[in-house]
Amino acid sequence: MMMGGVLVPYAKLAEKRMEQQNLAEVMKSNLEKILSTGCLIKDLDVGLLDFPAIVDNQEVYLCWKLGEDRIRYYHRQDEGYSGRKPLDPRDTGPGPHLQ
Repeated sequence: MMMGGVLVPYAKLAEKRMEQQNLAEVMKSNLEKILSTGCLIKDLDVGLLDFPAIVDNQEVYLCWKLGEDRIRYYHRQDEGYSGRKPLDPRDTGPGPHLQ
């Protein structure tokens, strides 16, 4: 069908719309699964996640960012990413886990 001199591919458009709706449902379902674990998604674009925990008798968030090999940091609940502290000061970064 022509609209304003442009041929609109309705079948292809409907197919793409259905793909988008299906992907949105998959994403919503997966986000709900993540949230049901108690995890807090702080920044989806960056891949920043917090997990409620207790460290030194204080309620904190364990903090993980996409690309990090494991959870190595935490911060108080009134702090954010910039307040991250190492769970173990001897942990110098990626590599073998400390025992």
